[in-house]
Amino acid sequence: MLGKDGSIIDYVLYAMGLRDSAELDKMIQQFAQNQNVDLPQDFRTYSYEDFLGLNFKVVRGADCYEYDETYNIWKDKSEDSDYMKQLVAGGEDLTIVGIVQPKADASAAMLSSGIAYPAALTQHVIEEAKTSAIVQQQMADPTTNVLTGEPFGDSKGSGQFAGPFHDLLCGYRRPQTRVLH
Repeated sequence: MLGKDGSIIDYVLYAMGLRDSAELDKMIQQFAQNQNVDLPQDFRTYSYEDFLGLNFKVVRGADCYEYDETYNIWKDKSEDSDYMKQLVAGGEDLTIVGIVQPKADASAAMLSSGIAYPAALTQHVIEEAKTSAIVQQQMADPTTNVLTGEPFGDSKGSGQFAGPFHDLLCGYRRPQTRVLH
C-alpha cells in the first residue's frame, strides 16, 4: 500500500528485504543510545516492477519453538540460523500480486501505507497455528504460560527465572507470525 503521493515507508523496505536490516538495527541502536543517527543517503526510486511478483515465505511463530523432552520445555530456535533456513524453505509462499495507491485527492484512505494482505490470510495463519503442538499445549492450560511454566499475570516481580532452567528460558518471547523474504 503506497501513500497518496506514491511513496512507501522506508521501514517497509527493510521488512521486505529491499534494504539491509543491519542498517536499520544500527540506526535503532544509535537512537536508543541517544547518539546522532546516521541516516542512509542512498534511497532510490522504485518502480511497480520492483515489487510485483516478489516472493516471501510465511513462517509461523509457533514453529520457531521446539520441545526439549529432556528438560520438558519449549526452546526458542529463532536464533538458530540452520533451523530458521529450514523453516523458511518449508514455509508457505506469498507473492505480491498488486499495489494499491489512494487517489491524490482522497480525504481518507481505508488502508495505511505498508504491506496489506487479506483477512483470509490472517484466518489461515490462525487455523494453522492451532495445529501446532505448542499452541495446543497452551490452549489446554490457558492459565499457565507454556514457555515459562508460570501462571499468566503472576506478579512475583521481575519475571526472571531462578534455578537450572534460567539460561534456557531467559531469551523466550511470545510466538508471533513472521513473514520472511
